[in-house]
Formats: sequence, structure tokens, C-alpha cells
Amino acid sequence: MKKLLIFAHLLITFYQFGQSMMIAEYSHTDNNDFSCKSYLYANEKECVYKIGDTRPSGEINTRDGSVGFINNDEISEFFFTNINKSYHRFLNSNLEWFYSDDLTQKLNWNIDNSIKKKIGRYNCTQAKLKINGRNYTVWFSYDLPFKFGPLKLHNLPGLVVEVIEDNQYLKISLTNFYKTKKTTDFFKLKNYALSKKRVSNYSEYENDVTKFQVGSKTKSFAALKLAKIEEGPGFQYLNEVVVDNYLDIPIDLLEKLKKV
Repeated sequence: MKKLLIFAHLLITFYQFGQSMMIAEYSHTDNNDFSCKSYLYANEKECVYKIGDTRPSGEINTRDGSVGFINNDEISEFFFTNINKSYHRFLNSNLEWFYSDDLTQKLNWNIDNSIKKKIGRYNCTQAKLKINGRNYTVWFSYDLPFKFGPLKLHNLPGLVVEVIEDNQYLKISLTNFYKTKKTTDFFKLKNYALSKKRVSNYSEYENDVTKFQVGSKTKSFAALKLAKIEEGPGFQYLNEVVVDNYLDIPIDLLEKLKKV
């Protein structure tokens, strides 16, 4: 009887451990200095990174003083990653964009074990990565072997403690790290991702974004000409603003916008 009880206890412990999940909480700051909490939910095989932006859609003031726009809903922006792919969901012009990205050949980290610093209580090492048009400097800790990170920044040999995009597109800083058995949020977003009937691959995403933005600019210019408004020097700047709206930058988007 005693052996059966011990065996049952081991089964329950194993089941509970298998159902547990690690959560890393971060402060996520964008290029307009807006900060919100973000959450990385992960087990051994998959993760969700959720940006906790609860602002309603509408106009915002940008860092340079111009007027920008935010698109948001109750789901907001998130990433779901399994062993092979990362899925990214966000809104642009009130349209949902949802695509997958095969990371197998993209996560070519340059880890420099000679560059170290302490962030909070963590001893950190520097790593750099260029992926989808952006350059990231990442600080991670060997003290916590954890292969998943924010966004698509996975497969480092330790927990990501800080992320800085080199053009100041965003900064992500770890604030807490713990284990939980509350997996509702993780499975809600995972199931949402896997329920999508159409998921663009990365090449389709690049084509769709480029076509959409070139079409939008063409229509805007046609409206300006109809209203007999001349182009000003700010239009070249607006091209770069459009490109900066995307985490993953289509390779020829800026050049095609310049040709319109």
C-alpha cells in the first residue's frame, strides 16, 4: 500500500511538473518611449510572447513631435513559437496580419563571452543578431538555461535579460522570472494561432506588406494631385516612418516606396 501511495505521488508530481510553465515578465519600450509589460510563457517545446499594450486604437504623439497612429484590439500583438517556426500577429490599418517565419537558418547568434555586465542580480553576456532587417544587441545569463526569448530571439544558452534594437526601435528589459501552473493565457494565444485558416509564410508577408504600402502611397499621392497639393521635403522621411512601423522589414520595401 505504501509503495502504491509513493508511486501515485510520483505520478502526480510528474504530471504537475509537466503542466508547469516558466514566465518571464519584461518591460517593453517602443520607439516612441511608450512602455508596457510583456510576458514570455514557455515550456520545453514552445512559447508565447505577448505584448501587453492595452491602448485603444487612435492617434498618438511620436517622439519627433509628429502625429502617429496605433492599431490595437483585445488580443493585441503576440508571437507563438514552436520548435520549427515563429508566428507573429499584429494589426496595421485595422487589418490583422498573421504570418509564420522559419527561424532555422536565421538565428545565427554572435556570442562574445569576453563582454559581460551585471544587470540586476544576473551576470550577463553579450550576443548580437541580425534578423529580418533589424540588428539586436542582447544580454543573456548563463545562470538560467532557458532557450526561448522575447519576439523571435530564441536559442541562446541562457535567459534573455535585456534586448536593445540598434536603431532604438525597441528596448526590452527583464523584470521577473518564475514558474507557474496557470497556463490559460498561453493556451488561449497558442490555440488562436493554430486556428488560423490562412497563415502567410515570410516571403508572402514581405510581398503583401510591400504591395499594401506601395498601394497606400500611390493612392495618397493621387489624392494630393487631385487636390493640387505639391509634395514637400517630408515625403522622403515618411517612407522611413512607414518602414519603421514593422518589426520585420521587407527587404525591398523602402526602395519601392522611393520609386512611387
